[in-house]
Amino acid sequence: MNKLVFEWSDDEGNRSDDEGNSSVNSEDVLEGLQPHPDIRSLTIEGYGGENFSSWILQLNNLTVLRLKGCSKLRQLPTLGCLPRLKILEMSEMPNVKCIGNEFYSSRDSAGVLFPALQILTLYRMDGLEEWMVPGGEVFPCLEELSIEYCRKLKSIKICDELRYLSGEFHGFTSLRVLSIWSCPKLASIPSVQHCTALVELSIYWCGELISIPGDFRDLNSLKKLKVDGCKLGALPSGLQCCASLEELSIIDWSELIHISDFQELSSLRSLYIRGCDKLIRIDWHGLRQLRSLVYLEITACPSLSDIPEDDWLGGLTQLQELTIVGNKKWWSLRGDGGLMTIVGVLYKLNPTPQLEWVPQIPKDMGMG
Repeated sequence: MNKLVFEWSDDEGNRSDDEGNSSVNSEDVLEGLQPHPDIRSLTIEGYGGENFSSWILQLNNLTVLRLKGCSKLRQLPTLGCLPRLKILEMSEMPNVKCIGNEFYSSRDSAGVLFPALQILTLYRMDGLEEWMVPGGEVFPCLEELSIEYCRKLKSIKICDELRYLSGEFHGFTSLRVLSIWSCPKLASIPSVQHCTALVELSIYWCGELISIPGDFRDLNSLKKLKVDGCKLGALPSGLQCCASLEELSIIDWSELIHISDFQELSSLRSLYIRGCDKLIRIDWHGLRQLRSLVYLEITACPSLSDIPEDDWLGGLTQLQELTIVGNKKWWSLRGDGGLMTIVGVLYKLNPTPQLEWVPQIPKDMGMG
C-alpha cells in the first residue's frame, strides 16, 4: 500500500458536548492507526486531537503529506527530518499560531532540514501569525510556496531555491509592509492589487524576477516601492496612480530600457535610479513635473544617452540633493569635479574629461 487517507467525520473529531474526551479519543485513535513505515502518501483530514502522534517521525519513505481540517491542533508535527518528503500541504488549522522550531526538528540538528521538499502549501491557516526559520540549511529544494488566506501572518523568511510564489494576496487587505529578500530564482510574485493598506513594498536580490503582476492603481496608501536586483523591464502597471508614493528606488534592473509616467507622482520626494545597464531613455518631461522631489539620484546607467532639455530641473523647486555619477556619455561637472553646493542644492557629479553638458540651474534657485 502506497497511499493512505485517515478521515474523521465532524461528530467523531469535533464534538462540542465533550471536547476534552473527544480530543483524547482522537489522539488514541490516531496513535493506534500507525501506518507501515514504507507508506508514500498520507492524508489526515478532520483530526480532532490537540497533539500529533510521534510515529510520523518514522515514515522515512513518505513523499506526500496532507494535513487538513485538524481544527484543535495547536502545534504542527515535527516533519523537517523526513528525508523523502517532497509535497507538504497544510490547511484549515485555525489554532496553529506559530510555525516554530518544533516543526523542523525534535532536537538540535546539524543536518539539512526538509532536504527533499519541493512544494509547500499553507491554506486558510486563520490563526497563523508567525513563521520562524531556524539557522542552518532549510528547504534546499523548495521550488513552490503557496500561501493563501493566512490573514494574520506577519512575516515570512523564505529560501534561496524558491522559483514560484503562487496565487494572489486576496486576503491580505490589512497588510502594510511586504518584504521579499534574497530569492535569486524567484521569477514572479502574486498580484498585490488587493493589498489596499500596503504602505511599503520592498524586493531585494531576486535576480530572476521578471514580473510584478496586477494593477497598482488602487494602492492609495503605498508610500515606498523599493526594488533592488531584478530583471524587470518596466515599472508596475498603474504605479503612476499611486498619489501617496514618496520613495521610489529602481536599482540594478538589468532589463530596464525606458522609464516613463512620472508626472502623476505628486508626492514623490525621493527617486533613485541606479545600476540599470540597459536604460537608454527617461521621461524628462514627466520628471520635471515632480514638484515635491527632494532627492534625485541617477547613477551607473552607462547606456543612458538621452540628453534632457536644458531646463529639465526647472520644476523641481524642492530639490535639495542631486547625484549624477557614472553616466559618461553626457554628464559632467563644471570645473574639476567633486562636490559642489549651489544655493542649497548639493550636486554630486562625476568628473569627466569630456565636458559635454551641464544642467541649467533653475532661476527659482537663485542662479538667474
